Amino acid sequence: MTERKTNINFTFIEFGIVALVLAGLALLVVPSLMRKIKERRTAEATENVRELFNASAEYFAAQLADPNVDRNSISFPATTDFYPAEIGKKATRSVDWHTIEAFTTLGFSIDEPHYYQYRYESEGRGANARFVVIARGDLDGDGKYSRFEMEGYIEDWEVRGDTTVVDQLE
Repeated sequence: MTERKTNINFTFIEFGIVALVLAGLALLVVPSLMRKIKERRTAEATENVRELFNASAEYFAAQLADPNVDRNSISFPATTDFYPAEIGKKATRSVDWHTIEAFTTLGFSIDEPHYYQYRYESEGRGANARFVVIARGDLDGDGKYSRFEMEGYIEDWEVRGDTTVVDQLE
């Protein structure tokens, strides 16, 4: 009897077919994976913008509740520049939030690395007081910013708001 050896080795054609199938799968998976990563990074901006909005509403309500304060003189914290001053593709850790009056007044800081800059704009007093919280980030380092805004205004002596998303995923 003759013994037959089974050849388990792949031929170049079989190897090429497997490589093409894997490349095709990668073309399908990689873009959606990159989009999910960017979406997770944008969650930082929406959460922090909402946190600043809520802190502003509490700040206004606390001033309104003070019997020694004239309600027509109530305002939101002063306008800031974007902080941190520089942001790019990589996450940044900022430690000087306490040096920015508006953020200190609202009790806002970010202790972990983050991808966005934050700005607080305010104007007016009393029933005409308004503010805008802005987050912007350059998630892919191309100089084009994702931008999230939430505007707060006074209606019946309560803070109301509208959210605006500008270029969410660049």
